[in-house]
Amino acid sequence: FSKASPPQIKQIKETFPLLEMHPELQPEMIVDTLTLEDGTVHYASECDDPTQFIKLLKENKDSDGRVMRVIMPGMDLTTRPEEEEEAEEVFATVPPGSLGFIIDGELPVVQAIADDSCLHQFGVVMGMVIDTIEIDGETHYEMTTEEVTELLRENANSEA
Repeated sequence: FSKASPPQIKQIKETFPLLEMHPELQPEMIVDTLTLEDGTVHYASECDDPTQFIKLLKENKDSDGRVMRVIMPGMDLTTRPEEEEEAEEVFATVPPGSLGFIIDGELPVVQAIADDSCLHQFGVVMGMVIDTIEIDGETHYEMTTEEVTELLRENANSEA
């Protein structure tokens, strides 16, 4: 690898094992991303130190889960996808019937949401805590998971 930014393959030995699996590899190709076994992705577009990729490859040399994406010179480097910002609070008027989610824990924390749950349209995501429920003009708050479960069960056919 060169020490240029982004890191570039300088030469490939004919005995390099990956050449058998990936004969398209060639000198001058650019290292675009490196994904480690734990799922961490490193982007050349964010790398000020091109030796970082070499260090990471060496540190993880015994890992079967390394994936390196290389591209031809002149191609655009991959950039980190923007993370969707999650709402800090959500107000949802839900229809009667099953809401398609599971809550658990001391506080009523959303642990799972069915793919067809109406809660998706309001931005409800796993990890959110149910803080307040209003049913028929009555506000309920500071409830345990059991209290929320019972209240929703009792009012499953109400507009909440």
